[in-house]
Amino acid sequence: MKRLFSVLLLSMLMLGSNLRAEVLGYESNDAWINDSYRYSIATHNNAYFLVVEIASVVNMYSDGSTFFNEPVLKIRTFNQEVVTLKGTVVQPKTSYEAVLVGANKTPKPLAVSVAQFPVSAEVMEKIGHGISKLRLSLLPVNHERSFKKDKMGLKLYQSYLETKAQEENF
Repeated sequence: MKRLFSVLLLSMLMLGSNLRAEVLGYESNDAWINDSYRYSIATHNNAYFLVVEIASVVNMYSDGSTFFNEPVLKIRTFNQEVVTLKGTVVQPKTSYEAVLVGANKTPKPLAVSVAQFPVSAEVMEKIGHGISKLRLSLLPVNHERSFKKDKMGLKLYQSYLETKAQEENF
């Protein structure tokens, strides 16, 4: 039943009916892991979620990064507060991206994994102080990223406030 709910939530997000946020992201800077990470805020039934999407290139060396069944996202703010979020995995999918190799386009398989982390107003206020470090529990290795200045925290908080205002003024 949880899996069905997650799939339905993802399909609603993909249609854009509940996704009212700016999508923030970055590319992995590890030489041997070629992942891209996207973060956004979504709402469903008056609950708010921090949605994390990972797109990994699948090759003969790696099946790509995926979430554990019960993923954990740890966030350290610039106020040195640590926020731990426990989420659920939305069913992963594989897609193909065309890459230009010489004069030919070659399909490059991507493994996309999506997780949603429920957030409260208090958690979003903490995130609004800025994200200095985050850690995602992933397979085959955890992803950890540090930031010297805030690139996502304030934007995610503003996106949360916009989403909340749109829901209240419907």
